Amino acid sequence: MTTKKVTKTTVDLTEEAKARLEPIRKEHGMSQKSMLERLVDWFAMQPRNLRSVILDQVDGEAKRDLLLHLVRDLEEEKRFEAAKKKSAAKALRVITDTYRSRPRSGTPEDASRDAAAADARSQNAEPKRKRRKGGGASS
Repeated sequence: MTTKKVTKTTVDLTEEAKARLEPIRKEHGMSQKSMLERLVDWFAMQPRNLRSVILDQVDGEAKRDLLLHLVRDLEEEKRFEAAKKKSAAKALRVITDTYRSRPRSGTPEDASRDAAAADARSQNAEPKRKRRKGGGASS
């Protein structure tokens, strides 16, 4: 097991911020340290423009435009993920259909049984011969 190198940092929160954070922390059964570590990791992974909005560094019209752009990006990502799922489902159907249609020849006995079944199917598929007129047995 590898251990992470830990750097100690002190975070000062206002009473109000701590009061909002505490119920969330308890709800998820996390320590303050692990919760704040995850929040910082998440925040660092966000795009720069979203971090700017979260940090309230963007005002008015620009903030609205950035948020609209971010929402459009999320919607596009959601559509892309849905399309990927549909493609995956289609690929799975093709694989399943292919698997079902292939001969199940695991042993020589299976192979001969499959060959006999295929032969029987081909004999049943031959066109029927015309019957002779008169149809019955002749004397």
